[in-house]
Amino acid sequence: MSQSGRLYRQMFAFGSRDLTHWFPSHMAKGMKKMMAMLKKVDLVIEVHDARIPLAGRNPMLKELLGVRPSLLILNKMDLADLRITRMVVKKLKEEDGVDQVMYTECLTQHSRSAKKIIPKIVEIIESCDRYNRTDEVEYSILCTGIPNVGKSSLINAMRRLHIKKGKGTSIGQMPGVTKSVLHKIRVNERPTVWLYDSPGVLTPKIQHPEVGMKLAVCGTIPDHRVGVDIICDYLLYTLNKQELYSYVEYFELNSPTDDVMEVLYHIADKVNERPTVWLYDSPGVLTPKIQHPEVGMKLAVCGTIPDHRVGVDIICDYLLYTLNKQELYSYVEYFELNSPTDDVMEVLYHIADKYKKTSLLKTFDGSVVRRPNTFAAADIMLHAFRKGKLGRVTMDAT
Repeated sequence: MSQSGRLYRQMFAFGSRDLTHWFPSHMAKGMKKMMAMLKKVDLVIEVHDARIPLAGRNPMLKELLGVRPSLLILNKMDLADLRITRMVVKKLKEEDGVDQVMYTECLTQHSRSAKKIIPKIVEIIESCDRYNRTDEVEYSILCTGIPNVGKSSLINAMRRLHIKKGKGTSIGQMPGVTKSVLHKIRVNERPTVWLYDSPGVLTPKIQHPEVGMKLAVCGTIPDHRVGVDIICDYLLYTLNKQELYSYVEYFELNSPTDDVMEVLYHIADKVNERPTVWLYDSPGVLTPKIQHPEVGMKLAVCGTIPDHRVGVDIICDYLLYTLNKQELYSYVEYFELNSPTDDVMEVLYHIADKYKKTSLLKTFDGSVVRRPNTFAAADIMLHAFRKGKLGRVTMDAT
């Protein structure tokens, strides 16, 4: 019974579903490659989900962590209850011998926690014996962990924050996105730090079904391996057990419940209140015959009729006529003219000169001269109008 007096399950029935076997071939290959790589790295980073800090860590990685200095990064801290941080760190040290632990979140553009990763790495490496790598100026680290704990996001955050570069590895919502083994990525410049990425590796056999269920809730095991309804049931059981009832307000339930089907039926009904709207797209269709030439010219100015069907210089002439007629002189400032004008060629010559648009023409005597390219200038003028650079204009206002 909770403090609120409600009765909830004290145990979860896992049934006969096997949650303990999901070990794709790329994981086995990854483990072998990582073992062979240890002589080339100074430190091993293990990335794990902060929501399951004590469950699901791959015991096979302990062999890796025992050979080189290591750092355990509990990622996705923005999704975890941080009130138990001290207890978690203490347990990790007492039960698993983990001395170096960091909590991070890596999706925020200027994440403070992510900024601390490289300095911590350098501090650990410089405080330990580097053995065969003593003479190496550059540092190398190996990044490992179980699937879908944010390794790729963490790597990209380090690159973004320390070398101002984009993505070094792809990101996905499903486990198993990173399948390439030991992809080498630079994550810092001074000192130079190279990181070897690896696929997430689960243990070939998860000893307890509840550990497997926690991994499934956090997305480390693919949903279809367990069943989304069962995962939701365990999630509901966990939320109620910890007296975390935010799901009631989020899904607009009347009260907390221990019945997952009641929740799912309510969500299904809530979603169905928003009817699905299908839209069928079709090609743009003009009338076979435009009755008045001015209508056709307005369509051309707005880009509905291809420019070459009319001529960009003629379209610009009509556009200039319209702007002047409506006393919309923003083109003067935009193209840095001295004053409004009704001469389209004056505008186009000025634009050609301003944007250095010229073309070579052969004269009657065979010599070649450079002339302003008024067609290129016309393209610039039309582009500026169609992108709204010349102000808000309604062609039908005249």
